[in-house]
Amino acid sequence: MYAKVLTKERLRLVDDENPQDSYDKSAFRARVMALVDRFANRKISKLAELCKIPVSTLRKYTEAKSVPGADILVLIAKGTGVNLEWLATGEGPMFPGEIVAFKKNDDEILIPFFDIHAAAGNGLNAPDHESSLPPIAFKRAWLQGMGVTNTTYLQFLYAYGPSMEPKIRDQDFLLIDRDPDAVKALRDGVWVIREGNEIKVKRLQKVLGNLRVISDNPEWPVYTVPLDVVGTAIEIIGRVIWSGQRH
Repeated sequence: MYAKVLTKERLRLVDDENPQDSYDKSAFRARVMALVDRFANRKISKLAELCKIPVSTLRKYTEAKSVPGADILVLIAKGTGVNLEWLATGEGPMFPGEIVAFKKNDDEILIPFFDIHAAAGNGLNAPDHESSLPPIAFKRAWLQGMGVTNTTYLQFLYAYGPSMEPKIRDQDFLLIDRDPDAVKALRDGVWVIREGNEIKVKRLQKVLGNLRVISDNPEWPVYTVPLDVVGTAIEIIGRVIWSGQRH
């Protein structure tokens, strides 16, 4: 399946023993390190095991000492689920699906991406500041189909943890809408919230003057807070309108 994604010329396949000078080893190193961070808890050996390749081979790429052959590219793509074209060239979306990163056409809008993790678990401490990642382009028509009329308040962040599985998985992209009118209305659904200094993603449900805070994973308990603490003890950050599944 993966071998058919690109033509041999487009992929510019190279052999470890005969590297092409034109291949950007530093850029490939950056993509591999992104996978190490995302899939292997920053451990090169763990990514090598996941992709079924020798650690020594992977280290050549993380040290920008070698260029990948077709067999290695396919193994890494299969092991992580990333797009083969993105892995080989840095072009196109990182993952299969609607996301198109780092490029924008007239029928797309760029949505800011912040390096923040909303815990689908027990909560993560909020960062002292929001650091930005490259924005992601989304189709205007797709957003309209999701009922989004005002794109001003859209942003991306990451989910972290298993408490919202199977709907939201660990390390999924979360597209959230921080529209103040939507926050004020607070209809039942999945939201990113802040409790104290912890940022969480949870399903919220209003019941008789209370707010039920629900994890889709039944191993996590449901708890209830009075609606009148919303805005003080609990801050509603934004509604989750889409989550990107890792393939």
